[in-house]
Amino acid sequence: MIAALKKSRRHYRVAYSSGSLAGLLAVVEAGLAVAGLPLCSVPGTLRVVGEREGLPPIRALEMSVLRNPGSTAIAVGKLDDFLRLELSRSVL
Repeated sequence: MIAALKKSRRHYRVAYSSGSLAGLLAVVEAGLAVAGLPLCSVPGTLRVVGEREGLPPIRALEMSVLRNPGSTAIAVGKLDDFLRLELSRSVL
């Protein structure tokens, strides 16, 4: 996202940074910032903004599901299946 803003020569500043999705959503929901998020992470309380609002296009985000191939736990397998299914639904 930052690379796209730099390339477009659009003025920006990093107002908040967090490794926590909940933290990012709280700042955006409070109206203090915009954030680059995967579409599957955008709650119904927010709207997606983009080129119509003057923002540059951003590259597609690559997501990965990592799993220990030696794991035999049923819960791990079910979570892996669920994540892969849900993430595949989010692809445009």
